[in-house]
Amino acid sequence: MCGYYEEEVIKDTPARAAYKAGIDGFIENARACAEKERGRYLTPEKLLKKRDFYKKAFVDMLGFPLSCPPASGKTDMKKTFVVKDKNVNIFRMRLEIAGIPLYGILLEQENKDAQTPFVVCLHGGQGTPEMICGMHLGSANYNQLARRLTDRGCSVFCPQLLLWDTQRYGNVFDRKDIDAKLKQLGGSVTALELYLLSRAIDCFAENGICGKRLGVAGLSYGGMYALHLAAYDERICACLAEGQFNDRFRYSWTDWSYRGALKKFGDAEVAALICPRALAVCVGSNDELFCAETAKAEAERVKPFYKTFGKENNFDFYVFEGVHEADRGDRGINFLLSHL
Repeated sequence: MCGYYEEEVIKDTPARAAYKAGIDGFIENARACAEKERGRYLTPEKLLKKRDFYKKAFVDMLGFPLSCPPASGKTDMKKTFVVKDKNVNIFRMRLEIAGIPLYGILLEQENKDAQTPFVVCLHGGQGTPEMICGMHLGSANYNQLARRLTDRGCSVFCPQLLLWDTQRYGNVFDRKDIDAKLKQLGGSVTALELYLLSRAIDCFAENGICGKRLGVAGLSYGGMYALHLAAYDERICACLAEGQFNDRFRYSWTDWSYRGALKKFGDAEVAALICPRALAVCVGSNDELFCAETAKAEAERVKPFYKTFGKENNFDFYVFEGVHEADRGDRGINFLLSHL
């Protein structure tokens, strides 16, 4: 308006730059303090004495509904035959859990018995059960992970997580918005989907679909869920987490972030909750999403836990030649199956 003072925007630019730099410095100082606190919070010696305490703290961090008392009653299950393919019968599964119809693909060994290994195989971002099974649109960067497990004698369940490519598959959703709403309710999308996965295992055990030789494997988001599911559900004997294990502060994705996590549970401490059970973690040398060098540093934090428990051979971290993909080699799968 006429008569009021005006000036060039550039006059205020240094003040804004200083404010932003101040916030960055404040966060970095807090991060350094939090890293020290995390090192003191959970040590191998403390985990030996107080496992239940740390397990509860982990569950409380992730929140509702994982932190709620276990639901009672059986889960409704619908098992629809699709086709017999090589050594497996393929079924579409629908499990009604807390009013949510969890969907997935079951690849069940034709001649299964109580000793047949059972692996929950988890896709990543933009993925589907059909994709990780190689049933349509190729096997993408999963490199036939599910079928390589079935070829080795495993029955495999591949559930649908809230991660599919909405441009390709429709059914549009906003994962971050759903996570924010769940966090306002005291939970997280991670907690919800871990709850569904664990209840699915309950259902499979009740119906004789899986026995005690239980494993989990996943890539990217699926690797994150594999790591967290094994930490939460102690029935899981062995875990293979590919293409996600890293410095979580560096990769501060909102749906992988929880209040106070850096002071208590980074990826290394989640892995420690799996100890002394078997855990293999790997990342591609040229992974375009997660740096292999920072993954190595985080893995070094895990080793003392397995050493203290006298189970050094139950933890394997390695870098394979590849990008953001499931390892095309057999090292991870061999490790997983050797512990089932």
